[in-house]
Amino acid sequence: MARIIAGVLLLPVVTLALVLVTAVAALHNLDRPWLKQRIVSRVEAATGLQLDYQAIQVSVLSGLRLEGLVVRTPSPFQTVAPELLRVGTLEAQWSPRSLLSGTTQVERVAVRDVAFTLVADDAGPSSFTGLTGPEAPEPPPAEAPLGASQQAAALLASAPPVGKVEVSGVALSYIRVRNGEVLERWALRGLAAAVEAKHQDGGWKVFANIGQAGTPLSLELSREGAALPSALAQLELTLSAEAGASAARARVDLDVARQTFDPQFTVRALLHGTASAKFDGEKRHIAIELDRTQLTDSAEVQAQLVLPDAAEVPPVVTRALADVDLGRLLHQVPADWRPFSIERGKVHLDAQEVTLSAMPQLGAQGKLELDVDVTEFQLVQDALRVALDGGRVSLLATPDPQKGLAAQLSFALQGLDVRGPTTLRVPKAHGELKGHQLRPDLSSPIKVAGDAALSGMVDAVDVRDSGLRATAQRLGFHLHAPLAGEPPFALKADVPVEGLQVVTADGREVLNGPVHVKLNVSDAFPLLDEPQLSRARARLELDVGSVHASLDATKGTHEVAYTLAVQTPDLAAARPFIPESVAARIPGSTWP
Repeated sequence: MARIIAGVLLLPVVTLALVLVTAVAALHNLDRPWLKQRIVSRVEAATGLQLDYQAIQVSVLSGLRLEGLVVRTPSPFQTVAPELLRVGTLEAQWSPRSLLSGTTQVERVAVRDVAFTLVADDAGPSSFTGLTGPEAPEPPPAEAPLGASQQAAALLASAPPVGKVEVSGVALSYIRVRNGEVLERWALRGLAAAVEAKHQDGGWKVFANIGQAGTPLSLELSREGAALPSALAQLELTLSAEAGASAARARVDLDVARQTFDPQFTVRALLHGTASAKFDGEKRHIAIELDRTQLTDSAEVQAQLVLPDAAEVPPVVTRALADVDLGRLLHQVPADWRPFSIERGKVHLDAQEVTLSAMPQLGAQGKLELDVDVTEFQLVQDALRVALDGGRVSLLATPDPQKGLAAQLSFALQGLDVRGPTTLRVPKAHGELKGHQLRPDLSSPIKVAGDAALSGMVDAVDVRDSGLRATAQRLGFHLHAPLAGEPPFALKADVPVEGLQVVTADGREVLNGPVHVKLNVSDAFPLLDEPQLSRARARLELDVGSVHASLDATKGTHEVAYTLAVQTPDLAAARPFIPESVAARIPGSTWP
């Protein structure tokens, strides 16, 4: 009887032992053909991926080692790039203590010699197209999903499952094809990173490093193409980052050691900066701060930004400063890439409390300030040549005390010289555009409500076209537009000129004296798509010396009606246009 009871009690133990022995035997024979084929077939049936591996070793108490893992590129891109992914070695280390401790289960994972290749056709399909089936409808979540500001705290509330991850020898490739023909190949080689989780200050933090301070990681970026010359760039990258439950911080340095993409491209420093983030789960937003960051060696940027968890709530720029040295930046760009050239140039941007909605808005203490200053500007395009000795543009926008925005745009220029079919010279000019209670509308550029006024002075201007020459002294301009946001619109313009001289190609002086132009437009219904169908009323008044002329015009949908009136004490203004033979026969005429 005792033997029977002992046999009954021993049976589960023997069964469990046999299962363990079988499992251990299977783990030690995963690379045997008879078992490997079953694993590969099961994976392909479940995922559609064809894979293979050379060897795999598993120790229940110490870890795993996988060698020669290959994932083949799905059809129809196998002839372009047979392999989607190749992993030389993958190692995972654990111990009985880590498995039973309840904290980090895998102590270390190391991945070496990784090659990933993505093929994309211009028509749309890529290496991933055949792997993604139709998405199944997701059931509604039982609880509201965590916002981005709460996810870091949730992920690091307990020990991560892996203590340390090391990746080295990574190569990423991108191949662009069209109808099966390879157009270009891009490759980035030499990537490596180390990520480690540590328990500090009563919580878990994740640290990531690419390269080290003083010893950056060397990367190689290459390009090949049937119609493109081969090119190579050697980059130096250093990145360090740490993230905890309530904050994160990252530092990046990226430089160009040498490159053959374009020998005229001389920039070495690409990016040097530090960014930090604070996760506020109670307020449900992430506050991001970008410390003074260098973009190339020609621009510096710093900013503070608030990103709400809710997708429907727009981000807010608390403060942003940017300074760009345009002269230095353009001098480093190849000459045939430059749209224009300048000797020196500065751009300064200062923004405060700007909500980045579809139509950006300023907060109660908001401000948007932009200053652009250039000297020795040169633009050459076909037969057109534009030169400017110096110019400055300043914009300041603040909230209007009543509603909308108050904006002021001022400009000044010196030595403007335009050469082409028409020649224009302006030694000096300045002006100012002011807006009050501005309320823009994204649907149309003319649907702006508020009030706008433009005024300025051109000290002198010289225009020549087809032999005709016009010179003006002290040309002022004043324009006022009450913006209703919708038709009908109105506009008033006042252009006084202290002296205007017009000389024809044969040397006849047709005008020499003061000129005053006034324009009053009302009941304007513009149609941007069909401008010929626009409607408006206008009155134009012109004073040239002692001559006063006025034109009243009404533009309907398909017709124009006008009345022209001229008042003059004599025909002196018309004399240059009257032939000598006709002028001699006019009785009682006295010509100056």
